[in-house]
Amino acid sequence: SNAALMRDTLLEDVRYIHASDFVRLGSGFYRFKNSRLLEIWVQEGTARCKDHGPIEYVNEEAIQQLGEDCSAEEERRLRDELGIGLLDKSSRWSSGVPLLAFLQQQT
Repeated sequence: SNAALMRDTLLEDVRYIHASDFVRLGSGFYRFKNSRLLEIWVQEGTARCKDHGPIEYVNEEAIQQLGEDCSAEEERRLRDELGIGLLDKSSRWSSGVPLLAFLQQQT
């Protein structure tokens, strides 16, 4: 099918990206190739991500607190502190993109 062919093409294009290019900072947050902050989650069975941009310094303690069961108010405060804003991960049209599409752009 066309969908399977497109998926296989995307997978072929990302063959130069390795698991070691991702460093876990906290639940759902990763440093990608030591230069970008990614937020990754699964939505409707698809891995999606939000590229929060280049990182010089990341408050890893704040990121780890985001992964804990924090209140909505605490999440807003931590995201403001990190400068990354809120994401509506429950929405089909969230601000994230499929992880494979993001990775294809990186090759």
